[in-house]
Amino acid sequence: MDTRLHTANIKEREIIDLTGEAPKSISHRYLEIDLSWIHMIFMCPVCKDLYKEPITLVECGHTFCRKCIFGWFSSILHANNDNALINNWDQIRPEKPYSCPMCRVGIECRPNTAFIIRQITAIIEDLTVIQEGSQPNIDEEFRDSMWEEFFPQT
Repeated sequence: MDTRLHTANIKEREIIDLTGEAPKSISHRYLEIDLSWIHMIFMCPVCKDLYKEPITLVECGHTFCRKCIFGWFSSILHANNDNALINNWDQIRPEKPYSCPMCRVGIECRPNTAFIIRQITAIIEDLTVIQEGSQPNIDEEFRDSMWEEFFPQT
């Protein structure tokens, strides 16, 4: 064990024994370690950032940022299409269903908002703001109608 780390641990234990409380520097240090680990767990596999408006695909359970999966579906929808030549919706709908960027399973249902993940990522963002003293990144919201292009109401 590093001598400096061992000495610091002894000093921290002495402070806890004398005051009954851990110094703030201890709690912040552990919070930083935990946040970086938690941040990796709640990271979108497409943009590699903390989930923003997380969406879960029903067919496979994978979760992505709303903008990331929207972009993925858009790339499938508009692949090799010349908008000047398209006159009919049936011509631009892919024959095969959309697919998950992670496992490539076919997607036929509208994605669902991942409410629990959204709440957890909001807490992580708040804690990050407290730690770093930065402002949260607020994305503009998409509406449910954004899915009409991919999954029209029947």
